[in-house]
Amino acid sequence: MKKSIRINLLLFICLILFIGCDNETSPAVMPAVTPMPSVVNTPVSTPAFTPAPAPNTLYPAIMVDDTLSKWSRDELPKVEVSEQDYLGIITSTVPLSEWPSENGQSNWCEIDSPYAKYDDGIIVLKDGKLELFKVNP
Repeated sequence: MKKSIRINLLLFICLILFIGCDNETSPAVMPAVTPMPSVVNTPVSTPAFTPAPAPNTLYPAIMVDDTLSKWSRDELPKVEVSEQDYLGIITSTVPLSEWPSENGQSNWCEIDSPYAKYDDGIIVLKDGKLELFKVNP
C-alpha cells in the first residue's frame, strides 16, 4: 500500500512538472504586436551639419574675395548652377577650430569643392548638395 502511494505521488509530481514545463504560452500572455507604421519619405528641415560641441569649434566658413562667409541654415530653393557660374574651387582647408584666412579656403568643405555667387551669399557644392554661406548669417 505504501509503495503504491509513493508511486502515485511520484507520478503526480512528474505530471505537474511536465505540464508546467510546456513551451507554449496562452494568447493572453503573448505580447501585443503593433504593426509598423508606413514610412513616407518627407523632407526633414534639420540641417545636414551641426558643429560639434567641442572646445574651440568655430562655425563652418569660406573665404571668397577677401570676405568671410559663414554657413547658413537657410534652405535653398531648387538652384541650377552651370560650370560657367563657378567662381572657383576650395584650394585649401583649415581645421574647424580656425577661421579661413585666404581666398578659396574653408574650414568645413573639402578641397576641389566648387563655389559660386548666389544672391547675397556663396553656394558651395558639398557631398552632392549645395550649401549656402552668407556674410552675416
